[in-house]
Amino acid sequence: REGDWSPFGIACALGHVDVATLLVERGADSAAVNMCVGGAPPLLFACRQRNLDAMRLCVVHGANVNFADTAGTTLLHLACENGHIDAARLLVQHGADINAQKESTHMEEEDEEEEEDDDDE
Repeated sequence: REGDWSPFGIACALGHVDVATLLVERGADSAAVNMCVGGAPPLLFACRQRNLDAMRLCVVHGANVNFADTAGTTLLHLACENGHIDAARLLVQHGADINAQKESTHMEEEDEEEEEDDDDE
């Protein structure tokens, strides 16, 4: 069904790299790695879990390294926000957009307003 994850996608999302590898070796369709459930692909879950092996497997099998949520937050933003240097390196090596912009958060907007107020003084 449309929007459902394949067994390969489930294994990647849950960090079961050995299972995902077995499935691909047996002919599983790894192209399903970009299917989203609830708006999120398996690579996003692997990134959130800081599971570099699962991330690598997704990327090697064609996962979209430039996936962004509705606010424009990319996987690279997530890796950088969490200090996950190895994930950031992997994403950049596979073509993640290092200049991608996301919507500013309320906290960022307050910081910008404070800087503007300081400049006015």
